Amino acid sequence: MKKLITIIIVASLALTIQAQDVTNTLGTDGNFYVNKLGGTPSYLTLSSTGDHIMQFSSVTNGFTIKGEGGDAVFSLSEYHNIAGATMLTIGHADANWLGGNFSHLQLQSETQAVGNKFSMVARGAINYINAYSASGTGTSPLTSIDNHSLFHINAYGYSSSGNRLAAGISFVVDGTPAGNFVPGRIEFHTGTNATISTPRMIIKSNGTVNIANLSGSGAGYVAVDNDGNLSYITGSGGATSIDGLSDGRTGNTSVYLGDNAGGSSTGSQNTVIGHHAGLILANDGEHNILIGKEAGSNITTGDDNIAITVGSANISTGSGNIVIGKWPTIVHNGATDNQLNIGHTIYATGLYAAGAKVGIGWGHHNPTATLDVDGDVKIKDVLHLTPSSTPTSPSKGDIYFDSGTNTARCWDGATWHDLW
Repeated sequence: MKKLITIIIVASLALTIQAQDVTNTLGTDGNFYVNKLGGTPSYLTLSSTGDHIMQFSSVTNGFTIKGEGGDAVFSLSEYHNIAGATMLTIGHADANWLGGNFSHLQLQSETQAVGNKFSMVARGAINYINAYSASGTGTSPLTSIDNHSLFHINAYGYSSSGNRLAAGISFVVDGTPAGNFVPGRIEFHTGTNATISTPRMIIKSNGTVNIANLSGSGAGYVAVDNDGNLSYITGSGGATSIDGLSDGRTGNTSVYLGDNAGGSSTGSQNTVIGHHAGLILANDGEHNILIGKEAGSNITTGDDNIAITVGSANISTGSGNIVIGKWPTIVHNGATDNQLNIGHTIYATGLYAAGAKVGIGWGHHNPTATLDVDGDVKIKDVLHLTPSSTPTSPSKGDIYFDSGTNTARCWDGATWHDLW
């Protein structure tokens, strides 16, 4: 009797399902199928071997779970099995708001009150997001190459009836992998149109941080290395206008500030401020202070020079010179040391030592006396001549006050003459 009742119930269930144009079948292969009447498509397959749980027909509208109000909260797109599905939608899944831009996992929210959230919770453990990428294929991976993109995080806004790229973060191979090491960089992008993003900041594998428009030729950028050194790199490469709170090229504590200041310089412990200032300081061109447009632009190996100028100062290998003014020519050749030039008018030689000589007068850059004036001298009130004995090597025109005779005397080139 029980067997008869069971048969009647199963037969009634089968009739009910068939009436809805759906059949269920235990196949000869041991799988259980829920099919459309006629055998296709297969709505649901339960595998007897356990190799898969569900299989959905590619000609159906996928698989959807709806919430209490009837809105879809979970859906699979029209693919025949879960492993091959290119879109898994969680949330408001009645519509694909990305259009043809399918993703494997999509979170959708229709209200501002409830945004999309992705959360991981760990207790006594660490949460990870890992992205693995290699050249080649899944079965035959190859070593990643330089500039190979590994992982992207992109954010889109909506404009002109479409989703537009706004900003993103990219993880990229930064050099040639070697052994167990793959060098990488992080690029921060902002969008320039619907699909193109431009890198604005890059953290390099060596720790250097580059900031600004880094994409086009001729576009300069600011760089900070892992020692905290600040540089401005022009689009031509290598030329700098802010290079170092420690020299970014040599690591030798030079400071360069200004358009192309420092140029190709490699000298250490220099302070260079100005357009094209200190362009070619060599390794042993050190301890110079150069301020102004093109100040010290032709110094190579000169040391300890101070130039506050508009112009080169015409110092090449000379050291210990002080130059102040516009376009001054400090020496006959660029090798002379320890000279002073202020505005082409006040000169000195032998600085920093006894016997230094000062010349006053336009172009009078080779004084022969402690004070050598080229031109008229006007004195208000008193000219004091300190009494002294007769000079041993007088020059024609010399005047002194004789301490023995209490008389001022003048040398005519052959004889001393009393002036009264």
